[in-house]
Amino acid sequence: MQFNITTDYTIRTVLDLAASGGKRTASDVSDNMNIPINYLAKIFKKLVDGGIVLVERGRNGGYILSRSPEEISLYDIIVLSEKTLKLNYCLEDDYECSRGAEDVCSVKGVYEKIQKQVEDTLKSQKISDLVANM
Repeated sequence: MQFNITTDYTIRTVLDLAASGGKRTASDVSDNMNIPINYLAKIFKKLVDGGIVLVERGRNGGYILSRSPEEISLYDIIVLSEKTLKLNYCLEDDYECSRGAEDVCSVKGVYEKIQKQVEDTLKSQKISDLVANM
């Protein structure tokens, strides 16, 4: 599994907002995290729609986290940018095994175990922990 560049930029955007401890403009985030300014509109829309960021419009506007960094996990951010986090297509909810072997497939069992570990790890990694290590 490899995350797309939008996911990387989205994580860095949230890290910048958390590290600043306050309101930031798109220009501030762009300069600080080396993210193209024209890309940030797309990222901020996903973050606002996903309930992670609030936007204040107007002359003194900007972006701010909607909740504390201790309450936001990497998982919360990544699911906004990635089409799927599943390691294999057979783990998707709408997948039907062409062999009809869902209940006896030993490989799927391993995939499920790895999938759970990945998701649990991403959910346990809070933005506050990452900011502390910046």
